[in-house]
Amino acid sequence: MLIISGYVWREAYAGDVVCVLPATRSQAAADNAVASSRWVNGAYGPKTCINGYVWRQADPTDYVCVLPATRTQAWNDNSEAPYRVVCDCGSEWENITEQWFGTAPFCNGQCPDGWAEIRSASTGSSCDPSQKGLCIDCVGASSNSCVFGSKVLCRSDIASISEG
Repeated sequence: MLIISGYVWREAYAGDVVCVLPATRSQAAADNAVASSRWVNGAYGPKTCINGYVWRQADPTDYVCVLPATRTQAWNDNSEAPYRVVCDCGSEWENITEQWFGTAPFCNGQCPDGWAEIRSASTGSSCDPSQKGLCIDCVGASSNSCVFGSKVLCRSDIASISEG
């Protein structure tokens, strides 16, 4: 199983499971703790940022005011999220596997026994984002497009599948 060592959930807002370095999660927690002290009632409403700060925007409803470099970091982490779908979550998380089935150009993807279909697509370029409580190992992702048929993303019904 591929585990990206050193990454943890960002937790900038409830349900935020973007994998980041521990220092980034600590920064998000620190910014969240002082959020109200960085707001004024101004041009953008009651959560207008004080001078020198901008909205973090880790998601579209994230109005925590941070330094511009911190917002850039959040945006960069969001753009890298599909490639960091498995954090080193530790033993308290359930490890599962998601895999794309179907080979271009004639894909005809089908989930094997013991796997549940999540979605189909003409390309299989990423897995579903990690979800709180799950460490997702993304297997078989490829941007090669299907000429006929489609690929399917399947989730193993068996926890902690290891490559042998």
